[in-house]
Amino acid sequence: DSFSYGVVPHYYHYTTVAEREFPGAEVYNIGFPGTNPVDYLYHLVEEALPLQPDLVVIALYVGNDIVVEAPPAAPTGWYDAQRYMVGVVWHRIGILRRAQSRDWIQDSADATAGDLAIHYPWLTDPSLETPSMGEETFAALAARNAYIGAANHPGVYERFFAALSNIESAAGDVPLAFLIIPDEYQVNDELWQAVVEKNELPLQRDLPQVKIREWAEAGDRDIVDLLPLLLAEEPLPDGQRHLYHLRDSHFNARGNAIAGRALATLIEARLTEEEKPGVAMEPSGDASSSRRNDLTQSVPAPEPSAGDQATQIMSQFG
Repeated sequence: DSFSYGVVPHYYHYTTVAEREFPGAEVYNIGFPGTNPVDYLYHLVEEALPLQPDLVVIALYVGNDIVVEAPPAAPTGWYDAQRYMVGVVWHRIGILRRAQSRDWIQDSADATAGDLAIHYPWLTDPSLETPSMGEETFAALAARNAYIGAANHPGVYERFFAALSNIESAAGDVPLAFLIIPDEYQVNDELWQAVVEKNELPLQRDLPQVKIREWAEAGDRDIVDLLPLLLAEEPLPDGQRHLYHLRDSHFNARGNAIAGRALATLIEARLTEEEKPGVAMEPSGDASSSRRNDLTQSVPAPEPSAGDQATQIMSQFG
């Protein structure tokens, strides 16, 4: 959803970073703000599969993608917003307004890194970031996300994995992989303490990743978990990693860079030699052991070169 739209210019978005890391690949970012795994199924069938991709990557944000609404336990009341077009339209207009509020980012799609750094100095110096929310509002948002994903409510993960299984079925023979995007409370220790104080239920900080990893291993599925990669990043002089924009919940340029390198690694490991673009790139290790399950790792950036053909990677982002 909103991670595919992002809060950084196109040059710094992790899909663009992945294209630079893996020359010749074309990464189609077809996500949209305010969507969830049910919507991802629609995007897959209606937009991604008709493009005949070599690989489809579903990016899952553990902050709000885990909740998939259950069917009502009793007959609907006198007013059901989903059954009245005015309610649906009003909700969709709100999504469009939030997307349009960040159109300035898309206007800079062709700008160079130097131009962008001049106009938006916070891209290279996170200390210059201005917060998107107040402290209390942001802490409440993080606490809500943790309450959903880190508290192990009955049925929540079952519905979540059922939605992902529907996506798998629709993909058919098209290779599918999952990119797991952590919530900031899993990376920022101060935020985690605030989250714990606001929640009465016991919380397991990495529960979403544990559950997703178990599901992936049970079905021989490919995943890339960004959490250990983000935690491995050295803090800046102020002691903070600064991987998310200040009180915003989305990656800044530093976070996008890590995600982009991980996505490029996934592309290299998942595609067959015949599917890879025409660039010189040595396989790393035993291909049979690296093609499945947890592909979380970091790789050095390849030397820039032009590919003779383009590998199409469809990315749907949470």
